[in-house]
Formats: sequence, structure tokens, C-alpha cells
Amino acid sequence: MVKCSYCDETEGLRQCGRCGKFACEAHTAFVAGKILCIGCQSGSQRVDTIGAKAAKPAATAATAGGTKAAQKARLLIVWSWIFTAAVGGLIAISLIGKAFMPTQQVDSATGTTVTGAAPTGLLLLVPVAIYGAWALYWGWIPIWRGWQSFLRSIGCLIAPALLFAAIFLIMGALALVYGALGGGFAQYALAKRTAQGLD
Repeated sequence: MVKCSYCDETEGLRQCGRCGKFACEAHTAFVAGKILCIGCQSGSQRVDTIGAKAAKPAATAATAGGTKAAQKARLLIVWSWIFTAAVGGLIAISLIGKAFMPTQQVDSATGTTVTGAAPTGLLLLVPVAIYGAWALYWGWIPIWRGWQSFLRSIGCLIAPALLFAAIFLIMGALALVYGALGGGFAQYALAKRTAQGLD
């Protein structure tokens, strides 16, 4: 077993391409296509090697941060489909039920009940309801963040309950409009890219 020329405790598994000394991994570097021991490396090459070793933990931390963001984005996407199925599904079921129930009206002249045709046109609103729920979910995120930022900027910690309820409804309407007019697609695409680790 050959010992490292720079530290006698470890095995020298690498041979320097310039001087021929054997050295351990810690005392060698791959420079310009050759393995060089620390004695044969120039000062700038040594700094590069140390810099590369120091950059590795930073890259690992960035990857971990990216992974956390990707997990959060995946969770957002999953919740968007759950919210869409729950809210959009309930509205759609209600519309379908009404679409197949014949209308009943009381004739004011005779006082009798007249049965009319079922309003099957309501079925056209089913995809609108599902899209509306999806748009509301994705529109809500930026509207809510903007509202929180606004409250922080004016120094308001807690809004009065009635004001908060009114603003909550206004924000819901804004979120629905924003999401339906394309903001939902932008938010979904951003979450999708983040979930895939592209952002």
C-alpha cells in the first residue's frame, strides 16, 4: 500500500501527472486534463480547487431550496384539482339537477299549475362552473398576497370584522375575474414549472 506523499495516514491512490508522486484525493486535483498533486498545482489552480469545494455546499443548499419550492408547487397543483372538483363539482351537480327538472308555474288567469320544459340550457353552464372554480383557486393566490402586502404597508394588523368580510368578498370577485381572464393559466404554468424544478 502506497502512502500519500503529503499525509502519511491515508493511502495515495492517485499519481501526479507531472512529478509522479502518489497522493490522496484531498491532496490532488484534476487540472487541465491531468491529475496534479498540490505541490505541482499553481496558486491559481489551488484557489480554484478550494473554491469549487466551497461552492459545493452552496449548490446543495440551492438544490434543497429548489426542492422545497417544487414540493410546495406540486401541493398547490394537487389542491387546485381538489378545490376544482369539490366546488366546481357541487355547482355542476346542482346545475345538472336543475337542467332536468321541468319548470312549474302558476297561471295567474286560471290559477292552475302549468308544467314547462326542463331548462336543459343550464347544462352549458357546467363547464363554466368548473372553469370558474379552477380560476378562483389560481386567481386567489396573487390577490391574497397583494392584499397582505397592502395591509402590511399601511401598518394595519387586524381589520374590523365587517370590513374584512366585505373585502374578502371583493377579493374573491377579483380573484375570480383575474383567474378567469388568464391569470389562472399564468399561475398554474408557474406552479408547473416550479414543480418540475425549472424555476
